[in-house]
Amino acid sequence: MKSIKFFSVCALMALGLGVSGLKAQENQDSTVVYNNVVSRTNGVWNLNFLSISTDGYRCHERSRSHHYADLGPQDIYLAYAGIGNTEGFEQKVAHSLEFGFNFGRIQHWNASRTVGLQASIGLSWNRYSTQDNAVFQVDGDGKLFCAPWEDAPKNYSRARMTYVSWRVPVMLQLQDRKGQNCFSVGVEGELRHHVRSRVRMGGKKRYDVLRDGLCVNPWGLNLIARYDFNDFGIFGRYSVTPFFDDSKTSFDGTPFAVGFVLKLD
Repeated sequence: MKSIKFFSVCALMALGLGVSGLKAQENQDSTVVYNNVVSRTNGVWNLNFLSISTDGYRCHERSRSHHYADLGPQDIYLAYAGIGNTEGFEQKVAHSLEFGFNFGRIQHWNASRTVGLQASIGLSWNRYSTQDNAVFQVDGDGKLFCAPWEDAPKNYSRARMTYVSWRVPVMLQLQDRKGQNCFSVGVEGELRHHVRSRVRMGGKKRYDVLRDGLCVNPWGLNLIARYDFNDFGIFGRYSVTPFFDDSKTSFDGTPFAVGFVLKLD
């Protein structure tokens, strides 16, 4: 009987030391292996080929997972937006802006986490303001032109073209081993909708001069480059497809944007 009690006490002591060792190991490297399929590393659940983050994730963070998927917000950005190589209208540079954000991503890194590939989703609001209050209009033949609005019902100001874009960038990412600097380059598909020619009536009320017939291509393909340092970044975008439908207008412009990025994840 005494031997049974002795072995029971020894077994309990060994179990206690094992649990203590497991907790110490968990505090040391924040890694807990539950079985051969599921593990958790620094708040990241690893399920064979996919990791789902519970603590957020950034481009420069280094975890043991090389595959990643997330639906949360990534960043917001503000940029100067322009249309290059245009004839027939002049932009008001200070008032031509683009505001947007990126969310959701699928990401894969190499073993050293210095080279990665990422795809995400972006939504933006774009505004191209014109000089001398020139308004985008359509003539009797359905051709788009830009000139002062002669038949305006009252005084107007802030003439501009606005639209909404959905974008899907696919980026090749390169970062240093410390994870502080990240450079990305890639291509981006774009869907444009809600294109409007707008003015301000009497300095207050927004008025849509045109809601249809603005001869803007709904689809676009862009080249994009971006540099991130910690929580901030800069980027540039240039379209390789024409912005206007050249069969319905004499304009032949290509959109571009240069701006700043603030990370949210």
